[in-house]
Amino acid sequence: SSLEIYDPVSDTITSLSSSLSTPRSGHTATLLSDGRVLITGGTDSSGISLDSAEIYDPKTQTFSLLSQKMTISRSNHTATLLPDGRVIIIGGININNTITLLNSAEVFNPASETFTPLLAVLKKGRFGHSATLLPDGRILTALGSGYDYDEDDDDDDKDTNKIKPYNNAELYDPITDTFIKIAGKITDKRYDHTANLLTDARIIIIGGEGKKKDDKDKGILSTGVILTPVVVDSTAPNISSITINNNPPSLATGPLTHDPLTLIRFSEPIRVTTLRSDTILLKDDKGAAVEGIITQSESGLLSFFTPKNPLSGGKGYTIELTSGITDTSGNPITAYTNTFVVPNPVPSIT
Repeated sequence: SSLEIYDPVSDTITSLSSSLSTPRSGHTATLLSDGRVLITGGTDSSGISLDSAEIYDPKTQTFSLLSQKMTISRSNHTATLLPDGRVIIIGGININNTITLLNSAEVFNPASETFTPLLAVLKKGRFGHSATLLPDGRILTALGSGYDYDEDDDDDDKDTNKIKPYNNAELYDPITDTFIKIAGKITDKRYDHTANLLTDARIIIIGGEGKKKDDKDKGILSTGVILTPVVVDSTAPNISSITINNNPPSLATGPLTHDPLTLIRFSEPIRVTTLRSDTILLKDDKGAAVEGIITQSESGLLSFFTPKNPLSGGKGYTIELTSGITDTSGNPITAYTNTFVVPNPVPSIT
């Protein structure tokens, strides 16, 4: 339950008089946005997993046991700070007479000091893994150990009663609240390793315990590997311009024709399946929908709305684009509305 602090200025390590409220190992310690440190879970001196958590305040140099406990006792889990200041706690094991592999996750809110379970669960329960926040907000949950195996695993040992190291990874997406299994395999199976985000957005994984590829003997690893996650586009598309074709025709040519009424240019290609009658709408001055045909070109950069029937001169109309329109990565546009009046036809001079 003891505590030491390192001072990089003096290059010294000093023991502090304060101590943990509950002695623990296999826990996590996460620096919060306000400078405090969140300590979660672990095992006690009897080897039983803990569901308690406490916070260290560097200003007072004291530990405070939180009144609310985690949703489940866990150790050898991960706790990663999210961009919004919350902490996501993933996986681990629950030890209490029996060992239970955990595939669950929960979130700690430092404002309310509460824990909330996530609906999302890991595809594979794991402990001794790493969980690294990527620049796009997703979390790479890599490697670790568990009882599961892949059907395409090159390991001959399919015994699900044995704990074995993994060479797979999953991505957690906080926007969709889902864990997605990554198809590829990491070179070596390992757990209790380290994983650090590099300045170029790659992740370096070092050491741990496990086994090298094509090596049946397990042991401490001196190898490392660099992963290059695919960065997801999280930028919402914009409407670059909208051109409304409401130039007044002459009486000789008749009322406004049903040429393309609007030409919409987006800042990036749009998922064309989202360009529909419920996402691009034209309404008259009474709010009634005007039927039209929606087309696109330039791989979704341009979209057109063509009325099925001529519009009435002197009448007001509203064009609406909803947030149901997304780019190819699923990012929605900001809803847009524009009202215009179709001019009355101009008499022709004969």
